[in-house]
Amino acid sequence: MLFRSAASGMGRDIALRQSRDGFLVYGLDIDEIGLNETKKIASSDMRIMNCDVSNPQDVAKVFKDIDSSGMDIKNYVAAAGIGLYCKFEQMTYEQMIKLINVNLVGVLEPARHALPRMKSGASMVFIASVQATHSLYEATVYAATKGARSEEHTSELQSRQYLVCR
Repeated sequence: MLFRSAASGMGRDIALRQSRDGFLVYGLDIDEIGLNETKKIASSDMRIMNCDVSNPQDVAKVFKDIDSSGMDIKNYVAAAGIGLYCKFEQMTYEQMIKLINVNLVGVLEPARHALPRMKSGASMVFIASVQATHSLYEATVYAATKGARSEEHTSELQSRQYLVCR
């Protein structure tokens, strides 16, 4: 199982549950300390890799490592995201781009690499946010990145050739 955001929060909880259920979890996160803590409390073997999912070179390195390990990707779970709550007009361009890169590109780029490596019956899970449809005040860009997840419907159509469930 390839798991994005295994260092903390909901991502860690789901990764640990999958580990308890016997899956070999390959956890990705930018937080090395959190990843190491997750690995320590995992109930089975867990592979971890520091990866900035918004950086295409980091993502390519992860898949090179997966390919060399011979590991199958049965499931891909994207449970990460960053939030920044401030008035839209006060947000800097750099803050806006970081949110888009992590919350949207950082979901799609690993999925793009994972899909052709997935076998029949595999699944992709994209965990979004209630803000995809019901935004909060001062969450304009965050909500937009979560609402942009209509890509899931398009990628579902394309993933059928691999017999991947979504």
